Amino acid sequence: MSLLSKLCDTADEGDWQKYNEQLYKICSLKLNIKHLTPREKYIYKNSYASALNNIGFLKEEKHYYDSALFYYNKSVEISKELKNKSGEAETYLNIGNLYINIDKLEEALEANKIALKLSKEINDIVIQSTVLNNLGNIYQRKGDVKNAINAFSESIKIRESNGLNDGISTMIGNLANIYGSEGDLDISLKYHIKSLNICRHRDDKRGIVTSLNNIGMLHLLQHDTLKGLRLFFEALNISTSANNKKGEALAKSNLSTYYKQKGKIDSALYYIESSLAIREKIHDNSGVAKALYKIGDLYLSLNKIRMAESYLTKSYSIANKIQNIDCLQSSSNGLYRLYKTKQDPAKALQFYELYIKLRDSVLSSENRSTSIKSQLKYEYEKKVAADSIKVAEEKKISDLKLTQEKTQKNYLYVSLVIITVFGLFMFNRFRVTKKQKNIIEFQKIEAEQQKALVDEKQKEILDSIRYAKRIQDSLMVKEKYIKEKINKHI
Repeated sequence: MSLLSKLCDTADEGDWQKYNEQLYKICSLKLNIKHLTPREKYIYKNSYASALNNIGFLKEEKHYYDSALFYYNKSVEISKELKNKSGEAETYLNIGNLYINIDKLEEALEANKIALKLSKEINDIVIQSTVLNNLGNIYQRKGDVKNAINAFSESIKIRESNGLNDGISTMIGNLANIYGSEGDLDISLKYHIKSLNICRHRDDKRGIVTSLNNIGMLHLLQHDTLKGLRLFFEALNISTSANNKKGEALAKSNLSTYYKQKGKIDSALYYIESSLAIREKIHDNSGVAKALYKIGDLYLSLNKIRMAESYLTKSYSIANKIQNIDCLQSSSNGLYRLYKTKQDPAKALQFYELYIKLRDSVLSSENRSTSIKSQLKYEYEKKVAADSIKVAEEKKISDLKLTQEKTQKNYLYVSLVIITVFGLFMFNRFRVTKKQKNIIEFQKIEAEQQKALVDEKQKEILDSIRYAKRIQDSLMVKEKYIKEKINKHI
C-alpha cells in the first residue's frame, strides 16, 4: 500500500487530471495485494473505483462519451463489490448526467433513479438534491411538467433546509424556466432574479450567464426589448471571456430572437447560424434542433421555401430522435406552416395534428394547475422553515405569552361557566314565566268564554223576556179590543 501512495505522490498535485490518470495507471498494474490487510485492500480498490469515476468524468468533458461510459461502468462494478453505496451513487449520478447530455432520456431517467435510491439509503442529501434536479430536467424535456416541478421543488427544499448553497441557483433557475414555459412570467422572473443574485454573490460566471439569458428572454416576452438586448450582450461578453460555449450559443440564439422581432432578418440569421456552429461543435443535440428550427423559420418568413424545408426537416428529425418535446412541438408547427404555404394539405394536416397533440400534452389544464399548486406548496414550505428558525429565538417570549394565554383562558373558562349557569337560570325563569303566562292566558280565555256563555244566557233570557212581553202586549191589545166591542153592543 505504501507503493501505491508513493506512486500517487509523483503526480502533479495541482493537475487534477494528471493525478487521476496516474492513479488509474497505478491501479491498472494489478499489483500483488495478497499481503495487504482487508482494510488496505478496501482502500486500494476504493481508490481504483474513484479513479475510474474521475477519469470517466474527464473523458465526458472532452465529449468522449463511449469511453466515459466504459470507465463509469468499471467504477460501478468495483463499488458494488465493495458494497460502497456512496461511490456507486456518485457514479450513477455521473452516468445519468452523461445520458442527459447526449439526450438519451430513458437511460438518464433510469440511472438517476438508481442514484436517488442509493443516496436515500445512505442519507446523502447532496447527491439526493443533485439527482432530483436532474430528474426535473429529464421530466421537463419529456413534457411531464407535474413531475418536473415536484422534482425541482424538492431539490431546492433539501438544499435550503440544510444550508447547501452550492448549485441552488441552477435549481431555482430550472424551476423558473418551467413557470415561464407555463405562462407564469411574473413568477418566473422572480425566481430568475433570485438565481442571478445568488450567482453574482458567489461570482459564478456560468450561472450569471444563464440567468442573464433567461431574464433577457422574459423581458422580450414582456415587450421590454431594450432591456432584453442589454442583458443578452452582457451574457455574450461574460461567456466569451470565460470560454463558456453553451452560454455563448444561448446568448447568440436569444439575440437572433431579438433581431427577428425587430424585423432585421439578416442580423437574426447571422446570430442563429453562429449559435448553430457552436452547438454542433459541443454536440448539444437539443440546441442543434432548436437552432435548425429557428433558421428554417427565418427562411420561411423570407418565403425561401426550399431552404426552410431543409432546416425544418432536419430539426424535426433530430428532435424526434432525442424525443425532445419542446423541439418537436416547434418543428412540427414550422412544418405545418411550411406545407400550408406549399399548398400540400395532407402534410400540413399531419404536422398540424402532431403540433396540437404536443401542445396540449405540455399545456394541459392539469399541468397548469399543478404548477400553481406546487408553487404555493413551495412558498408555504419555505415559510414554515423560516418560522421554525424564529421559534428558537423567540422561545422565552413565547413561554411568557403562553402563560398569559393560559391565565386568560382560565378566566375565560370561569366566565363561560358563570355565563352558562346564569343562562340556564334565566332560561329556566323564562320557561316558568312563560308557563305562568300561558296559564294566565288560558284562565283569561276560559273566563272570557264563561263570560260569553253568561252573556249568551243573559241574551237568551232577555230575548225570552222581550218575546214574552210582545206576546203579552199583543194579548193586552186584543183584550182591550174585545172589551170595546162588547161595550158597543150592550
